[in-house]
Order: sequence, then C-alpha cells, then structure tokens
Amino acid sequence: MISIENLSFQYDEHPVLANLCLNIREPLNIIVGPNAAGKSTLLKCLFGLLPAKGKMAWKGVSFSEMTKVERMDLMVYMPQHDVGQTALTVFETVLLGKLGSLSWKVRDEDLEITLNALKELGIENLAKRYMHQLSGGQRKLVSIAQILVREPEIILIDEPTNNLDMQKQLELFTIIKEVIAEKDIMFVIVMHDLNLSCRNADSIIVLNQGGQLYDQGAPREIITKKMLRDVYGIDAYVTVDDNDVPLISPICSLGKKQKKDHYS
Repeated sequence: MISIENLSFQYDEHPVLANLCLNIREPLNIIVGPNAAGKSTLLKCLFGLLPAKGKMAWKGVSFSEMTKVERMDLMVYMPQHDVGQTALTVFETVLLGKLGSLSWKVRDEDLEITLNALKELGIENLAKRYMHQLSGGQRKLVSIAQILVREPEIILIDEPTNNLDMQKQLELFTIIKEVIAEKDIMFVIVMHDLNLSCRNADSIIVLNQGGQLYDQGAPREIITKKMLRDVYGIDAYVTVDDNDVPLISPICSLGKKQKKDHYS
C-alpha cells in the first residue's frame, strides 16, 4: 500500500496539492479530476521529481528513509510525453531501461530479459526497428517494455492513452491487466477519459480542483451525478451496464454561475 499523508506542493505561490491524504491499495488505480487538479503533479511527487511536503510511504517504509537507488528500484515513472531515444533501435531502448547505460559488456541474462519483455507485449517483431520509425501506439508499448525490464513494484503512468485510437486504448489496458496478473505490480495511472477509466480501474481516485481528495473507491461507487456536478461542473446521465460498469453521457456544462447557484 502507498500511504500519503498531508502532501502539499505549490508552483511559485500557486498551491497545486493541499494536505492530500490518500491510501492506494489496489492493483490498478486510476487518478481522475479536472484540469489543474494536481494529477500529474501527484505522480511526480511520488517519484521524487518534485520536492513535496508531507509523508509518503510504501508498506510502512517512508520514502524519505529510502535512498535514491532504493526508490528508483521500487517504482518507475512514464511521463505523458514520449521521451524515446530516436537514434536507438527498439531492442536497444528496452535494454537501456534494464542497464541504465549501453556499456560495451552486456550479460546474456539481460539480453534474455529484454527479449522476453518484447514478447510479453507482442512487439518482438519491432526489435530491430528504430524508435523514430514507430507509431505513437508502438512507442507506448516500447516505453512499457522498458519499464518492465526494471522489475519494479510500482508503475506510475501519466496519460498512457494520449494519441491512441480506441482499439489501441483497449489493447493497452488489456496488456496492463495481463502484466498485473503475471507480475503482481501496482499501477497508478492518470487519465482524463472517465468511461475508459471506469471500464478498467480497480479503484478510481478523484481529485478536485483544490488538489484534494474528493473520493476514491470502485468505479460503481464513485461515478455519480453528484460527483460530476461537484468536481467537473457538468450535468450527465450515469447508467450501469451488465458488468456493473458506469457509463457517463454528458448533457451540459453547469457554468460558473449555475454551479454556484446549484449548491448555494
């Protein structure tokens, strides 16, 4: 379990996260919320890219007590924007995730781990292709393979479905679920697509515009008309399919004045 206690962060004088308290327990956790709610900032704070105030721990061990190497062994972070090395092949890029640098001496074991990661994601046929030759969806899969070879316990991903068509979005989450089943890894993912999140998340974490926790839990419990009004400022129909998955059909924006009047 990741435990977060009174986590705060601000850019210059602008607060983004404000005394956030949260426990993350499930295998597949998706963070949602409006723009500027601090979703991406939360991932960066967890990974140690931003100097947040407060307490964060994994299975009772404080992040502050871990060395930088221990923290990087524990978790990996996949940012929203592609940072692939275009001068490298797919195989070299994934191998780099395992080694940290492409030295002149590589163990056979590392080569095997790299090839297995490509096979798990069904992209071994791309091994000799250069990164700049790949589609956006293929680069996403290479990034995940690069993460898997490090064998972390936690994977943090920011908007993994950006620029993917619907088929590739569904395939990506199928792969993530297979990884969870095989490797017992926790995923913490930031998403904007609520319907896709509902269909795939074990737990949904809703942040409001003040950078605080609005609610968290199973999608069926969290996705309500009231939450959509409170957090997103919209009216919407919320139905549930045969698999108990909520489906959101937006109607209209409440607007600033309407939203204020609705709860005055």
